[in-house]
Amino acid sequence: RKGGGEEEAEEEEEEEAGGGTVASALSAAFSMATGVAEVILGPDPRVVEDLADKAANEALEKVIVGIFWDEDIHFFADCRRLTRLDLSHLGRNISCQTIRGVLLCFWGAGLQSLSLAGIPVDDEVLVLLALAAPKTLRELDVSGCRLITDRSVSRVARACSGLTRLDLRDTSENMTDGALLVCAQLPKLSNLGAGYLRSVSCMSLAQCIAHPCMEALDLTGCTRVDDSLFRALLPQDRQTPSSTLNAVSAAAAAGRRLTALSISFCDGISAQGLRDLAAAAWRLPVLQKLHLGHCTGAQDSDAVAMVLDSFPGLTDVDLTATRVEDAAVARLLRACPRLRVSEIIQLFELSALRIMPSVSMYTTKSCHH
Repeated sequence: RKGGGEEEAEEEEEEEAGGGTVASALSAAFSMATGVAEVILGPDPRVVEDLADKAANEALEKVIVGIFWDEDIHFFADCRRLTRLDLSHLGRNISCQTIRGVLLCFWGAGLQSLSLAGIPVDDEVLVLLALAAPKTLRELDVSGCRLITDRSVSRVARACSGLTRLDLRDTSENMTDGALLVCAQLPKLSNLGAGYLRSVSCMSLAQCIAHPCMEALDLTGCTRVDDSLFRALLPQDRQTPSSTLNAVSAAAAAGRRLTALSISFCDGISAQGLRDLAAAAWRLPVLQKLHLGHCTGAQDSDAVAMVLDSFPGLTDVDLTATRVEDAAVARLLRACPRLRVSEIIQLFELSALRIMPSVSMYTTKSCHH
């Protein structure tokens, strides 16, 4: 539809002519482009105006669409070649019935990536997804979907065994250990967002960090994470009663591919947990991104320094509101020549620091001298 600023009469005229719908604009765009493989739907109507011009480029792989109406569903029935679909920009005004209609259009097609982030979808939508694209789906983002439960997530994980990326951040209090344990069994899972899942125990998250294919793990705000997360990576000298810890430590490939780990706002991690993380550095040889911000239970400058000294390959570090001294940060800058981003906002014991020229961006706001 035409954006704001146009005369209302012109808009009504165009609607009556049948040329103002997103479906017609998309159909015109796709008739000129053969390389389009992804559609992003959003609330901004201005992007529709130049849609046809952009689609004339055959190399185009992504189309951002403005307002989406229920009657435009039929467009997707004619474009089953799409492999990537992002509906996250639609907001919370879209109905579950509309989303189900879109998914039905892709039943048995080659849908590989779907983002439903922030949309009020329910368990029925995810169950339908598990039936519609069980063999082709590789990436699924349901972050912020607080109506779904572990029942539907478990169903998707069991049906879509080829998933490599799964984002469950900030879903609901109904997400339990059962769903995470099923997800941890996905053979190719390499990227898992589990941030702010406050009902999930550290036992299940330890299974995820030990996944042999795991490359990026976000545990931000998981309040039940504790020191056992890192002890699980260490070899056990004695047999422990915990079969979970034994299983994790027995996995020879645990942590070998992990490049990004976020444990910010995990208050259950203590200074001893950071020491265990430093001791497990040999199990994490390619770790590049480490976020430790706001771990209030681990305010020990020596433990933080031990972690920083143990990972010379870091390129992205977040030490927000962390107790760390000058010497430790200076050693970090010397030891990590590829460091690109280092957020050290609200440090408690930082007094003076010379910034190395190799650091491309450095944030030092509100440091407590």
